[in-house]
Amino acid sequence: MREQEAPQNLKEALEIIAEMRRVIQRLEKENTELKAQLEAARRAGKRQATPFSKGALKDNPKTPGQKAGHAAVNRAIPTRVDRVLKAELPAKCECGGRIVEDEIRQQYQVDIPRPIPTIVTQFEVSIGYCAVCGKRHQGRHAEQTSDGLGAAGVQIGPNALAWAAELKHGFGISYGKIAAVLGKVCDLRVNRSTLVRSDERIAIQLLPTTHN
Repeated sequence: MREQEAPQNLKEALEIIAEMRRVIQRLEKENTELKAQLEAARRAGKRQATPFSKGALKDNPKTPGQKAGHAAVNRAIPTRVDRVLKAELPAKCECGGRIVEDEIRQQYQVDIPRPIPTIVTQFEVSIGYCAVCGKRHQGRHAEQTSDGLGAAGVQIGPNALAWAAELKHGFGISYGKIAAVLGKVCDLRVNRSTLVRSDERIAIQLLPTTHN
């Protein structure tokens, strides 16, 4: 019985060996191809090619720019002018001749002030008491964001805090960098802790909205 099983076992072993050889050959071929691709990628990276190249150029590439006859798209002329500066001609040409003005044409520049000016509002807060019970009363204007007086009588306005919240949660900028931006762009000194407390107050005010 064992003599009959031996040839069968040998045959199965030879088949397994043959299959393993085929697998090895396939893996060696894939390894060779991957090495070639890697080498090509390394060579492509060393070439002084155009940044972000998409590969080989097309045989018939499209002409860059708008199609012929396309209407030009220019920045619209501002409807408001805040100041007018004159770009005057020099009195004389390099050759010594007198320069004669022929026409005046307009150029516009839209910019932001640096620093962006802040608005300081002083609230005249009336304080009194009830003539009957003596209870203290304090007036409040619609634009006030706090009832603090004395040492707490200087607050950052709602527009600046709203801008800070947008920079934090809309653009992902840290509180420290937001404080630096307000300082450099608006000449507005503000601490990071002030921005954090402002966000906490905003979160509390939005709780009814998030829970609905």
